[in-house]
Amino acid sequence: MTTTKGNTRNHYYGARYYHPKWSVWLGVDPLAGEFQSLTPYHFVANNPLNIVDPNGMDTLILHRSELLTLEQKNELFGNLVGLDWYGDLDVYELTFSVMKNGKENKVEGRMFMYGNKFYRKIGALPDQYYTLKFDKMSSGKHRNNDIRINGGIFLHPGKNYLDYKGCFGVSLNKPFVSESGDLTFPNSPIAQQGLRDMYDLANGGVNGNLLTGEMFLLKTNSRAMESIIELKSRELDLTETD
Repeated sequence: MTTTKGNTRNHYYGARYYHPKWSVWLGVDPLAGEFQSLTPYHFVANNPLNIVDPNGMDTLILHRSELLTLEQKNELFGNLVGLDWYGDLDVYELTFSVMKNGKENKVEGRMFMYGNKFYRKIGALPDQYYTLKFDKMSSGKHRNNDIRINGGIFLHPGKNYLDYKGCFGVSLNKPFVSESGDLTFPNSPIAQQGLRDMYDLANGGVNGNLLTGEMFLLKTNSRAMESIIELKSRELDLTETD
């Protein structure tokens, strides 16, 4: 959050002050000692168009693509036009990165985020990024791996788009047609647990403290494009299966 301090008109971003007239930081990056190849006065490795770093600390970022068009869905999943509910299914791609020491590194793997187009306005996410939080929904239907995105908008497990009224689901897999004729994304609880595992690994374990900044963000209309790193765990498998 940005605030203006006193008569100086300097902007305070939590980690350091910014002089808006001179367009310079008045203090060094709080992690400058760990990333000495860049000037200590840099911001997001001098790449503000592609990198989000709200307070200069380490962060796990979920990148949600733009809403996939019918043509893009057909390219990913095969031509499913004409199947029940296909046109009512909102689908996004999720990619992942870790902001560390002023540099963004892509985490290997991809998921699909989906919802119900009839509740798109309720679940609208117009901002560039949102601070995420693991939080159990008030209904008590789901577990603590639910992720609160904004207000009452959650990312939680479900079988298909009919389970979502303003919220979203996540899956590792392409959809398939159930016996009832519904398009279903399988393994949603497993994918949800995968997000928890990814967060814990990036943070250095269940009780870790490596993610020192906003920690967990969703960035909209975005894709992770930087160099790839691998978070290794026997429990974390983001490999897509058919």
